[in-house]
Amino acid sequence: EAGTITSQEWLGEGIFTCQDCPMTTYRPLASGNIRVNTVDSRGCSNTAQLFIQVEELPLEVYVPNVFAPEGSGANTNFTIFAGTNVLNIEELVIFDRWGNEVFYSANQNELWYGLKDGADAQPGLYVWELNYENGVVEEKLTGEVLLIR
Repeated sequence: EAGTITSQEWLGEGIFTCQDCPMTTYRPLASGNIRVNTVDSRGCSNTAQLFIQVEELPLEVYVPNVFAPEGSGANTNFTIFAGTNVLNIEELVIFDRWGNEVFYSANQNELWYGLKDGADAQPGLYVWELNYENGVVEEKLTGEVLLIR
């Protein structure tokens, strides 16, 4: 007769929601083995192991290279479009040609409407820096956007 499981420990190269719970959620950081060690009420131990293959998805971030705040229709604000493999946009920073910060947001739903200090920013080329989490690591992208008035 088997004893009741009294303890368990989850092991693997990843993130567990709980390492000593009977059930857990696991987010792997790379391909590899996940293992659970258990001990029952009779002092017997057991180990189960499973190999998990992690496949990298192509980057699903689209950042427009031009926008016109006074335009009509599409591209009237600067918006980041992220796919399902982007868990969270950590921050977006936009700089003018002299390196001055003109926009900052840690809210992935906040848009830039082409303003600097509450007034219309000058037309021209701006540099953006985007930090996001793709489920495995934090990534950084940089690029340029042209503001047209």
